[in-house]
Amino acid sequence: MKSSSEILPDDIDELKNMVLNWQENISIASMPKLFLPKSIAAPSLVAFTVTSKYIDHLPLYRQEAMWERYGIKLPRNTTCGWLMKAYEKMLPLLPLLKADIIASGYIQADETPVQVMREPRRRNQQKSYMWIYRGNAPNRTAVYYEYQETEPQNIPRNSLVVFKVIYKQTAMEVMIGWIKCKALFT
Repeated sequence: MKSSSEILPDDIDELKNMVLNWQENISIASMPKLFLPKSIAAPSLVAFTVTSKYIDHLPLYRQEAMWERYGIKLPRNTTCGWLMKAYEKMLPLLPLLKADIIASGYIQADETPVQVMREPRRRNQQKSYMWIYRGNAPNRTAVYYEYQETEPQNIPRNSLVVFKVIYKQTAMEVMIGWIKCKALFT
């Protein structure tokens, strides 16, 4: 036996009223604020990309190949754009990060020469430097990366002012130690 539903002309008016009342009571939520507007990247994907590059030391070209193995086309110029936009969003946090490193009481620093291709106003053969400062506060570690085009001896003066004094003092102590050590064995 077949069942069917019928709508009679009287029911149509009632149905129209129900639909109209239903539409009046519906509101559309506003779009949530996106971390990177006009981008497919969710905050977790950007965080994964940043962590892979700076913590796991996985360059963007390798990340691109990794995504390709999963069948996802994610070019490195896209992920590079995410990194630059994420950096711009985090700029207000940098003074807080520097202050946290200085307050940690123990600072490690390293400068690494890097070669940047197609950098404005510089030859491809010119060395630039990446300075890494690491604080060691209890239960957390803060790391600050600073790119500089100039020679390494000028960097601490421009970045962590308090660190400069500690760095120069420590360097001087190490140098004096080496001189004393050399005097013992010569």
